[in-house]
Amino acid sequence: MIIWRQTGRMTLHKLDLQGEDAEHEITDILTQEEIQQLYKASFIIQERKKHNRDISFYEAAAMRDRAILAVCYGCGCRRNETVYLDVDDINFDKELLFIRRGKNYKERYVPVDSINLKYLQDYVYDARPTILRGHKTEALLVSEKGKRADGQTLMLRLKRLIQTTDNITLQQKEITLHSLRHSIATHLLQNGMSLENIAKF
Repeated sequence: MIIWRQTGRMTLHKLDLQGEDAEHEITDILTQEEIQQLYKASFIIQERKKHNRDISFYEAAAMRDRAILAVCYGCGCRRNETVYLDVDDINFDKELLFIRRGKNYKERYVPVDSINLKYLQDYVYDARPTILRGHKTEALLVSEKGKRADGQTLMLRLKRLIQTTDNITLQQKEITLHSLRHSIATHLLQNGMSLENIAKF
C-alpha cells in the first residue's frame, strides 16, 4: 500500500468528483497512514471504555465507528448519502453499496473491499441491534436514541476518533466527513487509478 506522506491542502476540482460544490474546492486531506490511525482509534476507544460500562454497548459503538469509516472513506460517500443509507442498500453477496440519494438525485453502486465489508457485516449483524435496543428503523447508521444518525452525530464520532489518535498533525487539520471522500479519491489516484474512474464516485 502506498502511503501518501504529504500534508496540507488540495484543490479538489482537479479530481472533478461528479461536480462537487464550490464550497468544497479546498479541504484537508488525510494520508493513508492517518486513515489507518482512525481505524485503529476505534479499537482503542473500545478497549478504554469496556471496563466502565456495559461491554456490549462500547463494542457496538466502536463497530459503528468502523462502519462510518467504511462508508465515508472506503466507499467515498458524501455526508448526506451516508446519513440516508438503509441496511438493505448493502449487498453483501455482490460486495456493493447502493447509493439511492446521491448528488442531483443520481443513483449508483459503489464496490466495497473485503476489509470494509467485514466491518459493515460486524456492525449490521452484531452492533446495530445492540445500539437500537429494540427500536425499529431501516437506517443503516443509527443513534443511541434508536433513530437514523444525522450528520452532526457522525461528525462527532469522527472528531472523537481524531482526538483518540493523539496525532497532533492530524488534530490540527480541518477534517470533515467530506474530507474522507476526497482522501480516498487522492489515495486511489496515488495508487494508479485513472481520473476517469475516480470521477465516477
